[in-house]
Amino acid sequence: MAHHKFLTRRLFFFSLALALLMGIVSGPATSQSVEGKSSSNFSDAAQQARTYISELHGIPIEALIITTDHPTEYRSLARKFQVVALLDTRPYGDGYKMLYT
Repeated sequence: MAHHKFLTRRLFFFSLALALLMGIVSGPATSQSVEGKSSSNFSDAAQQARTYISELHGIPIEALIITTDHPTEYRSLARKFQVVALLDTRPYGDGYKMLYT
């Protein structure tokens, strides 16, 4: 399971770095902090990501906080995505980033 998580994150970061280098990603440069936001104020994609990661890795949903939730566009692909990042707040917890269509 840990090997799959490593490959998923590695592929995502490689894809994002390549897109940034090619200048095809646009969108806000800053993330939205969870401070002052209830979970109902986040996008449906963020809520789905939180549930998915919780179930996939057996993490209590209360331990996962949404740290990033914003749209982005890959102009060369003519596609828009919702960028979602989660943080496992337990000791030794991981971070997760996903793109949702």
